[in-house]
Amino acid sequence: MSANLEIGGAVKRTQKGPADWYYSGGDNEAWANLAAAIAGVPASIRPGKTVGVYVAGAIVEYWWPTTAVGDSDLVIKVPPIVTDATPTSASTNPVQSGGVYTALASKQASLGFTAENTANKNAANGYAGLDGTGKVPSAQLPSYVDDVLEYANYAALPGTGETGKIYVTIDTNFEYRWSGSAYIRLVASPGTTDALTEGTTNLYFTTGRVLGTLLTGLSLATATPAVATDSVLTAIGKLQAQATANLNNKDASNGYAGLTGFKINFKNTANTFTSFFTNANTAAHTYTFPDKDMTVAAVGDCFTKTETNNANLYLDSTNGRVGLATSAPTHTLTLGSAATGLAYYNTADQTTNYERFRTYWNSNTFTLTTEKGGTGTDRGFSLSGNATSTIGVNGRTLTITGIGINQTGGFAFNSLTTANGASNISSIGAFTSSALNNQGVAILDSYTLSGTAGYRALWVSPYEVSVGSGNRFLIDLGLNTAANGAGTHTSKFSVNYSGDTLIGGQLAVPGGPIQTATNFTAGNFYSVGFNAASLPNTQSTWLFGGASSVQVRVNIGGTTIGTLTAANNYTNALIANTGYNTAATGTHAFANSLTVLPVTLGTNNGASVTNTASVYIEGAGTGGTNNYALYSKAGANYFGGNSLFGTATDNLTDKVQVSGNLNLITAGNKIKIATGTNASIGTATLVSGTVTINTTAAATSSIILLTRATAGGTTGTLSYTIVNGTSFTINSSSSADTSTIAYVIIN
Repeated sequence: MSANLEIGGAVKRTQKGPADWYYSGGDNEAWANLAAAIAGVPASIRPGKTVGVYVAGAIVEYWWPTTAVGDSDLVIKVPPIVTDATPTSASTNPVQSGGVYTALASKQASLGFTAENTANKNAANGYAGLDGTGKVPSAQLPSYVDDVLEYANYAALPGTGETGKIYVTIDTNFEYRWSGSAYIRLVASPGTTDALTEGTTNLYFTTGRVLGTLLTGLSLATATPAVATDSVLTAIGKLQAQATANLNNKDASNGYAGLTGFKINFKNTANTFTSFFTNANTAAHTYTFPDKDMTVAAVGDCFTKTETNNANLYLDSTNGRVGLATSAPTHTLTLGSAATGLAYYNTADQTTNYERFRTYWNSNTFTLTTEKGGTGTDRGFSLSGNATSTIGVNGRTLTITGIGINQTGGFAFNSLTTANGASNISSIGAFTSSALNNQGVAILDSYTLSGTAGYRALWVSPYEVSVGSGNRFLIDLGLNTAANGAGTHTSKFSVNYSGDTLIGGQLAVPGGPIQTATNFTAGNFYSVGFNAASLPNTQSTWLFGGASSVQVRVNIGGTTIGTLTAANNYTNALIANTGYNTAATGTHAFANSLTVLPVTLGTNNGASVTNTASVYIEGAGTGGTNNYALYSKAGANYFGGNSLFGTATDNLTDKVQVSGNLNLITAGNKIKIATGTNASIGTATLVSGTVTINTTAAATSSIILLTRATAGGTTGTLSYTIVNGTSFTINSSSSADTSTIAYVIIN
């Protein structure tokens, strides 16, 4: 189909095909807009084609140049212009007039450069164009700008790389570049010098290198003090120069006295010194110091002869007296009333950890005492009867005036007093200690006897001239409610003038019998280690405590007594229950009728001991209907340790150990075993044919008895496996077994 199209007064032929015009077809010979034209004209026929496009109601010619096919190549078609073959300034052609030529010629000259040819856009040795965002497309950029290539690992890198590209191995995150022959790893900055290897020129700072640095350039020319602006080398030089200068002032004028063997050299070039010792009564003295250590010319010039205004230390050289805390000494050494006494130290430390003997007045009482401080040790002191011996040796006697001593011996006292309540000897101490025993009076004699000689550690033998109505005791031991015997005395042990003995507490007899001239009220009491055959053995002597139905015989190892009284019970020893009254507060752990402590062996002199027992029973009695070695009539019996029956060998593990059969003789009796955590008996339910029981009772050597308590699912054959000391697992041959299984662990 073809039609004529009038554009600008000229008729154009429009048709499809090879002609220069192309339209969309139908009644419209022109395209509604550029987009319609671009969409409607195939790229294969675009070169050289002209299309009409409506623009503001008028048809405008657009065309694709003969070598263009792109959408952006569609441009307005300029009508053919007839030009002069050779334009000059004299041309009269409307387009190429002389004025236009001249204007264009001048414009070209003013540009200063040659415009780019669009044919060079995005071409080699040309220029890079811009994309729709005004940026250079990546295809036009050098490879080093954005060519970062990633590979799985080093082995996956290309055999030959490209320069200007960065290669990254994903497994290590390392970066490489191609050197032309190999891949070179790119290493980032280490961050700190700790990661840098030390070079040979620029070395690291170390304390050892500083201390070992040579003092090259040290100058000792300046001996002034070091200042903040000095370098270290300069400061050291100044300090050394000052030290050297000071050494040159030893024993020099305005210098200092040197030391020889830790002694001051009191001499100068003239071998004399003007004295720096002065006293209040004379002018300065001059002393001559010979070549001897610390020798002065006149000792009297160094000390005050009479110093009447000094009451702390007074030297009376005229009378040969020294006063301490007094200005009027009356004896060779006189201590005034304000003096704190004399102290004789046994230690070099006299202030903190000391030991000393001190004499002083204390509230009008002259006191001799030993004292200690800190970690010092309390020491005793000895009074000697002569210059070399202690009191009491070979008849030497210490005489204490005012007491009256006439008796031969170490100390003999004769008070000759008529005072009421007087004591010939009193021990009044105030003991404070946390260990060992304290003694008011200790008799620690040693003796060697021969012939008919004897010894009494304490001899009490008073002579009764006359007596009154008061109690008379040879010995009375007890406690007082106040210090110095000022309170109430409670007797604990006493022996009166008749020899009667009163014991206020318990009596312990470690080895011998207690024998009396007359029987106790209920009978005699005999202790360990004697033969009762030599002592009273009638039936009445064994009655104890007035009991009529119980006879008590406290006679361990003695002989047999007579016939028992009819219907009476008999025991060799009876511990009566007298009862207890509890304290107001606290808890009593035990209240026992009999307590037996364990035996403890002393020195092992070589013999072996097979058995030790806190209680040993030789065997059961004989002659009774029932004979028992041990009979507990009622109540619970507690055994805290292991109990052995029929065996004497303790395995140190099991609480009850039996060698023999255990017989439950009454029908219905049973053995009860506790269940619960770590139990050796219990039940468990199978899940999918298995179940694990956590218990420390299971051991590798255990025998586990399994019984199906309740069947469930498809039952199978039961078995078990053990994890020593931890658990065991019950398994069924059927994975569908859900039975409840009872188990007993036997070790």
